[in-house]
Amino acid sequence: MTQEESRYSTAAVSLNDLVARDKTLTIFIDAYRQFPELVNLLEDAREHVTVVAVTNEAFKALGRIPPIDELKRRIKRHFLVDAASATDVLHGTQCTVNTLSTQPVSIALHADGRIHTLEGMATTFIAATSSAALYKVDLLLDA
Repeated sequence: MTQEESRYSTAAVSLNDLVARDKTLTIFIDAYRQFPELVNLLEDAREHVTVVAVTNEAFKALGRIPPIDELKRRIKRHFLVDAASATDVLHGTQCTVNTLSTQPVSIALHADGRIHTLEGMATTFIAATSSAALYKVDLLLDA
């Protein structure tokens, strides 16, 4: 774990708190906080979820924020469920992980801790709690 990773890793705060610490994720935060069920999920320490948070730059590259229904579908695709962490995947293996949307996502874990999806996005580990993990990515997945 790098110094930056250890700075963010803690079991004493919720994943919602950890997301808020990263200033490159403010648009993502504003987006998911429009949906109380997503906020509640990140506040519940018993929930096993991995969030692949979208950077501000990725949202800016879209040119506009999608309409609310589309935004919700796309944001929910970044909430991976049924695993405490994407790091539960063995290095070099691929698996399909359920999301809160209707579409699962296929991921692979690299030895350096990054994950990537078959859509080609590479993600960087940011933080973890005892039951959840946070990654950051420069692409908003399609719904």
